[in-house]
Amino acid sequence: MKKRMFLIILILTVFLILFLSCENKKEVVETTEKVLELPDKTKVISDLSKLRNQIATFYINNGRYPNDLKELNIDLFNPVEDFIYNKNNGNVKNKNYPQL
Repeated sequence: MKKRMFLIILILTVFLILFLSCENKKEVVETTEKVLELPDKTKVISDLSKLRNQIATFYINNGRYPNDLKELNIDLFNPVEDFIYNKNNGNVKNKNYPQL
């Protein structure tokens, strides 16, 4: 009887450890994906800052917003095509990070 109870407890313990380790693996994968995404996000933030400053300067100098982002002739980390630009109000967003 004691051996049987010990065996059941052992099996439950092993099952619990395996179950918990699977959850930890999921968390590790999610965290790793977020960390690997950070350099890209940082470059987008830098590009958006450059673009917004240049758009404001262009508006001050010309009294209008540029027709497109290529008109600014800025060196960016990301291609200009990765950005959504509204020439009517000068707003610019990134396609992959529209919340920025």
